[in-house]
Order: sequence, then C-alpha cells, then structure tokens
Amino acid sequence: MTFWDAGPGDVMYATWTGLDWAVELVDSDGDSGNRNSLAIDSLDRPHIAYQTNYFPTINDGELRYASRNGTAWTIEKANDATASSSSMHVSLDLNPSGNPAIAHDRNRLIYVWKSGGLWYNETADPAVGTSVRSMSLALDASGLPHISYDEDRFDTDRRGLLYATVVPPPLPDLTLSAGDIVLDSTSPLPAGTSVNVTATIRNTGGVGASGVVARFYDGRPPSGTPIDGDQSLGTIGPGGSATATVAWTATPPGLHEVCIFVDPDDLVPESDEGNNLACVPVTVLAPPDLTIALLAVDPAPPLPDGTGARVDVTVGNDGGLPAG
Repeated sequence: MTFWDAGPGDVMYATWTGLDWAVELVDSDGDSGNRNSLAIDSLDRPHIAYQTNYFPTINDGELRYASRNGTAWTIEKANDATASSSSMHVSLDLNPSGNPAIAHDRNRLIYVWKSGGLWYNETADPAVGTSVRSMSLALDASGLPHISYDEDRFDTDRRGLLYATVVPPPLPDLTLSAGDIVLDSTSPLPAGTSVNVTATIRNTGGVGASGVVARFYDGRPPSGTPIDGDQSLGTIGPGGSATATVAWTATPPGLHEVCIFVDPDDLVPESDEGNNLACVPVTVLAPPDLTIALLAVDPAPPLPDGTGARVDVTVGNDGGLPAG
C-alpha cells in the first residue's frame, strides 16, 4: 500500500512480508503524497500516482508518478501544474502495455496518460469545478479509460455519481473465414498439382481500411511456409471486400493447411484483431509406388536347364494414387 506520512509530508510505500510490514520512502521532495493511488503491474512492481500540495515557497502542486524497477524509485512529473491549486483526488491504472494513466481533478476532471515516453493530458469534464468528493479510474482491455466520480454541487443539478469515458472512433474490421477460401481443384490432390487459391477479404467495420495486405501460407503461421509474396489489396471500404489469388504447388504428400493472414504485420488499426486468419485443410496424395509384394516359383528352384516353371507375382501400390 501507499500512504502519506503527514509529519514530514513524505510519500511512503509498505508491503507485508508475511511477518511484518516493510516500509520505504518514495518521495520526500516537498509536501508530497496526501493524495495518492497505487497500482501493481504484471511483474509485481509498484506504481504510484500522487499530488504535491500547492505552496508557492515549496512546490507548485505537481501531479507526480513514481515507479520502482528493482529497488530504485523513478519519479516523474506527470503533467504541467496550473500553479493555482492541488488536485483533491488521484486515481491510477496501467494499460495493457504497462503504461500509466491517471485521473485527477483540478477545477476540472483531467485524464493523463503516458505513451512513447511522453505524457499527455486532456480534460474529461470541464464542469466539475471543486466539488468532486471521490473518483476511480479503470482501463479496459483496449486501454480505454472509464472514470467514475462523485460530485456534490449545490449550484447545479450535477449532484451524485457520474461516469466519463472515451467513445472510440470507428475503425475498420478486416475479416475472413474458411468459407472465404476457394481452391480451383478439390482436395485430395495429386502431389505436384498446381492450384489457384483465392481468398475474399471483407471489411465489416465502419470506416475504410487502406494499405491492406494478405499473406498466404502452407501451414499455420508463424511456422507455415509463405506462398508467393504479400498480396496488396489497396483500400477496402466499409462493408466492402477484395480478393487475392496465388498459385500453390501441392507438395509434399500429406495433410496441409492452406492459410491466409490479413494484415499480418498489424499495420491497420482494427476494432477486432482476432479474426484476420483463416485456414482450410488440403490432403495431398503421393504418386503411384509399385512394389513386388510376393514372388512364387513352382517348382521351386534350383531347376535343371530347360525345365518349365510357373511364376506368380503380386504387385502392390504403396502410393496414394492408382496406377493405370
């Protein structure tokens, strides 16, 4: 847990060892941490967001973020202070990539996040004022923020529990299924057969997708073998579709999976990234392989020169195709 040591005004962090509490100093710079929030990442490392008090002779009421990697704490200024007031509430969460996001109020509801080593912020609710009594931030699986906050304003009807979130912009959704893959020859196929494989890629999203690429594989990726090069489909509009065709030589004999992966390098932002791969099974048959399964001579050798004999031969076919 994290807490504020009111005496010196320090941010502290405490963990239970199983026998006792281990307490350590996080930040002693100024009167820090009387508003703080803790998050633990997937590697059990602590992250703390907190607010320093606004005292002109000490600090300017910063929003700070502290993270520990190993035994050392790294402290960052999370946004530009207004130099007019301190946040009354702070709530921290981590996105799926482990980057921090913070909700806090400073005469308005503010959402702050870190991406690519830089901090960004935007106003989530400009009408909050100074009446927030509590707040909580949670990020969903897509990293979008959801903020609940309790406001008590007597001058308006904005009293009670409020909720703020980001409405995501519409995105394309590139998709295909096994039914969208067609071979111009029906399985099973003789080994060495040249087959045209055609895939229909659809965009079921609300906006167009540009720079669409499809990659064909013999075998399920990433271990499968690419067939030909990447197939460029250009732009596929919302509700539209495009087709790509490659030639594949069916070999070696055995069971194959012919797969198509749309946007294999994940270059097109999509509303659903889990429906870009489809495969169909194809059986490839070996050519005929004639073998002598049984040879019988009657009478049995050795025979005198000029003796008539009967020879029976049984011929087998160990291949996958008939011999004719």
